[in-house]
Amino acid sequence: MTAESVEIRPRPDQLPADVFRIETPDGTAFMAVTLDEEHNPFEVFIHFGKGGSTERGAAAEAIGRLTTVLLRTAPSEQAPAMLGLIVDQLKDIGGGDSIGFGPKRECSLPDAVAHVLGG
Repeated sequence: MTAESVEIRPRPDQLPADVFRIETPDGTAFMAVTLDEEHNPFEVFIHFGKGGSTERGAAAEAIGRLTTVLLRTAPSEQAPAMLGLIVDQLKDIGGGDSIGFGPKRECSLPDAVAHVLGG
């Protein structure tokens, strides 16, 4: 399989988006989730606020890009199932620190992204 053989749904010129502020052990991140015509997540953009390191920013961009590729390669009707797979893979990934307690506990940036995407 090559990159050229994978069908990626085209991006329209405009898409509605939900924007979230998420607290992570690495600092405050902002996440924009664009929605397709069926109101399923279509793209994910993640950016750390002020004072972000390049490594942290690169990891956030990588998570957003990989999530976007998975969402856009799934046909619209399979997007909810793909989203569930993404959430299952990202949730509970832990680092050395966590913030919050109970259901609001965030173990890492990937865990925080899973909480936002999983509702």
